[in-house]
Amino acid sequence: MSGTRTSPARLGGLAEGESVAWSVMSTLAAGPVLYGLIGWGLDQWLGTTRVFVAVGIVLGFVLSFYIVYARFGRETTEAREQGVGTEHADGDTRHR
Repeated sequence: MSGTRTSPARLGGLAEGESVAWSVMSTLAAGPVLYGLIGWGLDQWLGTTRVFVAVGIVLGFVLSFYIVYARFGRETTEAREQGVGTEHADGDTRHR
């Protein structure tokens, strides 16, 4: 018995949307972790107590949000301005 698997090509926008969602989540998670670890290393090296860890985590969040906006937010804004993807199921292209 062979199971039926839906290929990503057949899913269309769903598979692409999931890919974008995973990319956004991993970017938002990786920034604070990476910069927090760098901060931890600086704290160990300089003998400070968790100062650079906190700075690294905050900097990681800020940079992660910026990267997500630069990568995905601008595309959505440009598409909205050009009217791409605004056609509804009934064929109506007006903004609602």
